[in-house]
Amino acid sequence: MNSAVHGNKQIFISDIHMGDERSMNPSGQHPHPYCWLQSNIANLAKFLKEKSLAQDVGRVAILGDLFDQWVIPTDLDPLTKLDAIRNNPANGGIIQNLKELADSRKLVYVPGNHDMSASPKDIPDTKAFINATFPGIDFICEDERPFGVYRPDKLKLAAEHGNMYCLFNAPDAWTDPHSCLPLGYFISRLVAYKVSHTGRPENYLDILRRFIDEFKLRDDFIYDLLIAVAEDAGLDESAELKMADISGFPPAIRIDEVASKYMGLMRDWDNDRIDAAVAVDGDLAGLQAAAYRVYLGPGTDPDINIVIFGHTHAWKDEDPYPFLGGSDQEDGPALPSRPCKAIYANSGTWIDSKPCTYVETEADEESQRHYVRVKSYPGNRLLQELFVTL
Repeated sequence: MNSAVHGNKQIFISDIHMGDERSMNPSGQHPHPYCWLQSNIANLAKFLKEKSLAQDVGRVAILGDLFDQWVIPTDLDPLTKLDAIRNNPANGGIIQNLKELADSRKLVYVPGNHDMSASPKDIPDTKAFINATFPGIDFICEDERPFGVYRPDKLKLAAEHGNMYCLFNAPDAWTDPHSCLPLGYFISRLVAYKVSHTGRPENYLDILRRFIDEFKLRDDFIYDLLIAVAEDAGLDESAELKMADISGFPPAIRIDEVASKYMGLMRDWDNDRIDAAVAVDGDLAGLQAAAYRVYLGPGTDPDINIVIFGHTHAWKDEDPYPFLGGSDQEDGPALPSRPCKAIYANSGTWIDSKPCTYVETEADEESQRHYVRVKSYPGNRLLQELFVTL
């Protein structure tokens, strides 16, 4: 069910990060909300309604992190299922409009890292939940690992979340045979603890990059980094993270035990990913390099010339130039005159601290052009446009 069933446009969004009710409602123990999506909820619900009604939109593809099971303080029970997020009244408009898209066979969804199953054995339950919540959805996820790639029929395009190429966020197939939780899960929970107690918004990637720069040359890089993130959150290494019944873990685990458990991450990653590009901390340049290595470069599938990822929470680099990557074309006007050989684009995010962006592709049979546009919302303002030949 991968063909465009209505119109010739495909819409790609990602990194929505809906949270449960407690993440929005401060309590005595956690006096500040820590959910990443609050003020942009209405915007997203409106956007989804517009795309549901648009006759020229064939598919709306969510490239991961629709639900957020990671941003939970360490001293709260984790979310092992997605029900509490779906049932959060604040998310009602989003959920309803996603149901309408699914009912019209317009909705595609691939998992990201914040909404992936905690272990391979959980994948059937996650698939059942998604299909029951959004009847008619095309939920693309492998059977043995929480990963999927959207490949629309008749289009040379591949779209996924992008976390597979990130050391701290790819499903961890080495540390514990019963779990696929990566180290990034624990870092997210430490940062959520800090936010819930201080009320100061914290960018997970900013914190991670800061400590990577400080500790990356140490022999015990992974151990030292996690302990430093914990101390930054106001926790010592003996503090416990509640894990409930997550496979591969006891009901609670000390921070230093987590650090010791993942000590071999760099070695295992290097042994397994020797031919893959790696974005250690989910940076945009690293993901673009991964897209070219895996999909667009020499020796890759000739039937792919467009790749779209999410994960970075940014559609362009911090430097003031367009990041919609194309070959054989200089950055220039919004309406290019020459085709690119290949295009990489990033869908950005909808979380409160960032501009809301999305990618729109349009296959124009008459001109034999396949356009890739990055737009912002509200306003659907065009940020950049490139094209390849059909």
